[in-house]
Amino acid sequence: MRKTNNPWNTRALPYHNNGCGVEDKEKIYACLVDCTSFSSLFLFPLDPSGAQLIVGSTDYINIDLKEILMKIGILGTGMVGQNIGARLAELGHEVMIGTRDVTGTMTRTEPDMYGNPPFREWIKKNNGIKVGTFSEAAAQAELTVNATTGISSMDALNLAGKDHLDGKILIDIANPLDFSRGTFPVLSTCNTDSLGEQIQRAFPGVKVVKTLNTVNAKIMVNPSTLQEADHTMFLCGNDAGAKAIVTDLLRSMGWNDITDLGDISAARATEMILPIWIRLYGVLKSPMFNFKLVR
Repeated sequence: MRKTNNPWNTRALPYHNNGCGVEDKEKIYACLVDCTSFSSLFLFPLDPSGAQLIVGSTDYINIDLKEILMKIGILGTGMVGQNIGARLAELGHEVMIGTRDVTGTMTRTEPDMYGNPPFREWIKKNNGIKVGTFSEAAAQAELTVNATTGISSMDALNLAGKDHLDGKILIDIANPLDFSRGTFPVLSTCNTDSLGEQIQRAFPGVKVVKTLNTVNAKIMVNPSTLQEADHTMFLCGNDAGAKAIVTDLLRSMGWNDITDLGDISAARATEMILPIWIRLYGVLKSPMFNFKLVR
């Protein structure tokens, strides 16, 4: 955090909590402006009653959104959860990765379905990351990431608990893929609905942001692994403030070309990218590719 010159005249304004706030020892600071329109938060102290923001000539804090470190819960211990968790921890965030069965996950010795080492081997190399249940990961988090498979997402989120998710941002990376119908998986829902929308309806108090579901896990966390680093990442969601925070989180991971597609109904479009992505994977024999929006 850093202090800067105050662009407003000294005055008191009614305080309406928009979810932006920090505690600074003896004073509680809260956000004055709509943080959806800025790349930083302007935080002013509350008066003793907590009812008004006291705007002074020097006593306020400006926080660059890119500098905010959060407690983040990752739901899912597979390849996506591992890559996201390791990258966020590398960036300085406090990460807990959640699983349905901690004991089973930590004692499993066989490789996963893709031949990757078991989770217990990965966590030894990433021992700064905590492991807990879905509920524990969501409870401690300021922001939660759904990195489960689409078919198990609703169950995982129910186990995480509505009370632990309400009022928080949920980044939904999952895709509703059904692998039971032959060689190529198909979408279990599309055109008139999406997994992102189903999650938002089931958890109306959660700020769902759909993003990162159109690329491989390694590209999610490090877009520069591709030669053309300025390829495109999409996001959508109903809450503009949540999207602003997620956009800055994406930028911190290296994403530059980020396109906001609008409200959560746009998750239909990003999830429907998966059929062509799967076909390209078959043709290219590699998941290391992405789409670029050429304007």
